[in-house]
Amino acid sequence: MKQRIIFLRTVALLVALAAITCEPQVAAAKSPRPALLAVQIVRPPDPMIVFGKAYLVYELVLTSYDSVPVKILGVRAADPHDLRTQIKFEGDALAKMMNPIAAKNGAPDSTTLDSGETCLVYMWSSFESAEQVPKRLSHFIRYRVNHGMVVEDEIEVAPITISSAPPRSVGSPLRGGDWIADGGPSNDSYHRRARMVIDGTLYFAQRFAIDYEKIGPDGRTYAGDPKQNRSYMAYAAGLIAVADGKVVALHDGVPENVPDLVARAVKIDLETAAGNFVAIDIGYRRYALYGHMIPGSLTVKKGDFVKRGQVLGRLGNSGNSTEPHLHFQIADAPSFLGGNGLPYVYDQVDVKPSRIVNAKVDPPVVQVTGPARRFLATLFMQNDIVAFPK
Repeated sequence: MKQRIIFLRTVALLVALAAITCEPQVAAAKSPRPALLAVQIVRPPDPMIVFGKAYLVYELVLTSYDSVPVKILGVRAADPHDLRTQIKFEGDALAKMMNPIAAKNGAPDSTTLDSGETCLVYMWSSFESAEQVPKRLSHFIRYRVNHGMVVEDEIEVAPITISSAPPRSVGSPLRGGDWIADGGPSNDSYHRRARMVIDGTLYFAQRFAIDYEKIGPDGRTYAGDPKQNRSYMAYAAGLIAVADGKVVALHDGVPENVPDLVARAVKIDLETAAGNFVAIDIGYRRYALYGHMIPGSLTVKKGDFVKRGQVLGRLGNSGNSTEPHLHFQIADAPSFLGGNGLPYVYDQVDVKPSRIVNAKVDPPVVQVTGPARRFLATLFMQNDIVAFPK
């Protein structure tokens, strides 16, 4: 009986081993055949400061040159001299950050790159203060690939340097309130995900762009006929120079749209997307950009030197615009699309607590729920309600 038991145990062990050998082998160590995955960083980030916290907002570009699919399992970033500082993204959080350029056949899988496919990774890391932001960051891309053997491995990307300079502090582009920061800083806002390729270069000009619409006590942006521009509370508001500078680009003469989600008064292209606009060189390779102005309302011309607080023109509904609003951004070039968006801070702004009443419309209906709190040297987030000094 004892010999039979031993025999049965031996057979069971052999069966178990056979079952294991039928499964794909996984190599966790460095493999002799790593995935052919290229990793590029569009632009090393400058910290964004919001309510005392710091954020690193930038993009990775992943391109597979492999002959088989490459599954991205995780992305982490860390100071190469202090790996305790690591920031890690995986699972659903990583999937929401990844945007494949090509349309997927069947069910979308944003974390798998097919042969020849490119995917954008929208990085968004937060820190309790600017002092906690690492001076350098190395990136590690963990992946799985099957070349006859399933391999899990990691690519280390050369470190990048993080700017230690404080963001540019500017004045108000508008007066008073209440203004909703539609499309403002957020890792999934329409401005954040906007990309453009011009003359062979990939740009994210609107990383930190904001569409300012004025709201009433009911949280709506208009009162009366929604098809009339003058029904909108923001319409014809004065647009204010946020800093001393020189007008280096502008456009006038684009007719205004009837407020509508789709219809436009002119064909939208690179020349007309911003409508009537003003671009001001405010120094240190920073350009303040104001879009969608009323035709004929511009009070400056190209080459003019302007002072902070000077009125530049009036808020309107020209170009690629659904309703009267100010599109404002600061970038490293005098272009709404052909440059990279840079963070900045307002030297003084009041922010009001609020709640979203209706998120199914654009902009969302947002109502103020309490008194304003004053902040110095800050930007703010998507859908925040702000009031600028009068």
